[in-house]
Order: sequence, then C-alpha cells, then structure tokens
Amino acid sequence: MPARTIGTLYYVRDDGTPGYCTATVITAENQSTIWTAGHCVHGGGGRGWFSQFLFEPDHHDGQAPYGEWEWLTAATTQGWMDGDYDYDIGAIALFPNSLGDIANVTGSQGYMFGQGRAWLVTFFGYPQAGVPARPEFTGEQLFYCFGQTDQKSVIDDRMVMDCDMHSGASGGPWIYDLQSSRGWGYIVGAFSGRNSCLCDSEAISAYHGDAAISVYNAVRNV
Repeated sequence: MPARTIGTLYYVRDDGTPGYCTATVITAENQSTIWTAGHCVHGGGGRGWFSQFLFEPDHHDGQAPYGEWEWLTAATTQGWMDGDYDYDIGAIALFPNSLGDIANVTGSQGYMFGQGRAWLVTFFGYPQAGVPARPEFTGEQLFYCFGQTDQKSVIDDRMVMDCDMHSGASGGPWIYDLQSSRGWGYIVGAFSGRNSCLCDSEAISAYHGDAAISVYNAVRNV
C-alpha cells in the first residue's frame, strides 16, 4: 500500500471501443468496491453504460501481480449520465477472484465525503498523456502528484489542484492524510479531467459531497 490499492480499470465503451482508467479499492462493507470517475463507467450526455470491466491492482509494465477482478455492477450519478462534469463520479462492485474479496488482498483506502474542498492530497494515476506531453507517461506505471486542492471558482463547485497527468489517470484518487507508515488515507476526490484548452496544469475533480455518498451507497453492500 498504497500502490496495491490502485490499479488499471479496463472496459468496453458503449460504442464497442476499448478503454481504461485508474481506480482505487475503497473501504466498503462488501470488501469489493473500487472508486473512479463517472466517465470511466458511463458515456454521459445521453450515451450508455460501459461493460466488461476488469480491474488490475498495482498494474505495472504489463504485469498484474495481484491478479484480475471482474465486475458485478457499476454506479454513477444521474448528473453524469446527463453529461454534467460536476457529477463525474463512479464506483464498481467486483466479484471475488480465486484470492477472495479484493480489499482482503490489497487493503483499501478510506474516504471523507462532504467535508470541504481544501485538502493537501496525493493524486495517483496511470497516465498515457500529460500536459505538456511526457514520454514516460505510457499507461504502464503509476505516477503521483502532491499538492493543495481548492474550489475551482466562485461559480464552479469542483475541486482543482496542480498536476500534469492527463488521459489514463482519469478516476485516479485524490487521497488526504496518506501516511507511509500505514499506506492508506482518505479519498476526497477523483480525477475528472482538465480545462478544454489543455493550456495549463490545472487538474479537476468533481466535488465529493452528497453525490459521492449516493454512488458509494449504491454499491457498498452489493
């Protein structure tokens, strides 16, 4: 931990094309829930659900040292299904594999939802692109940024921080109070995207308040 609680989430989009995001094992009663962004589970804006989710914790360089877990069910917000990035939040309940329930194998990250937007966090992701471009971002290794979050603007409730990770890091956790002695902290956000101009280093997360709690409750006991 924390690396083994974070991994690559593979899926097939509603148009049949493959993709991947970053996801994190989150503490839940079923011991089998991962946290990510809404656009990693559903197309948004009138599109449909993605399918064939496969999670590989601690993926690196083509290896999956803890194996793979298949999906049971996925959840996101109605806001994201309507295409609103303010609600770009998602979660998936997983089937156990031959090793058991995933959280009993990898451990899990805690969460703090609905408790503000100003945090000192570590943001983890599997980027395959950066802003600006970075050749070491291949999607095969876990990277992180560390910094302060804040509200995006007086008219935008989302959270922002400074980080150059882009595609592939979507869904990557923003973890508060991560301590090396224990390897876990509290998820307070998940990478949603960047400003459309791709002209700055501002990384964005949906605010994790009531909407995050609703998504979490939809899968935590499945």
